[in-house]
Amino acid sequence: NTLVSRAGRAAHIEDEERVPQHLVEGCQAELWIVPRPVAPDGTMKFESYSDAPTVHALANLFCEIFSGCEPEAISGFSPTALAELGLERSLTPNRQNGAKRIVAKIKSYAEAQGA
Repeated sequence: NTLVSRAGRAAHIEDEERVPQHLVEGCQAELWIVPRPVAPDGTMKFESYSDAPTVHALANLFCEIFSGCEPEAISGFSPTALAELGLERSLTPNRQNGAKRIVAKIKSYAEAQGA
């Protein structure tokens, strides 16, 4: 699977970053999403890690989508966009739930930036 192989090449977060505040709650596998410092142009960057290859691949996809965006754009992302992207029909109900939790975690980081 190309998506899974891309996730394997993605930047990995450090062991010391695998802390409860970065854990995505409610996922079947342990998943951490870490925000990186806001860039000088105001954009955000995210990295993820999970031992579960498919979960890591899905999280990495969202990290790529939202990295390079300003907090306001991330905060304004609508959950209905998942359906518009066609992801919902490609994911099992459990994976759909996980995707929504990943997006919620990333949005929480953007909102913490004052978006």
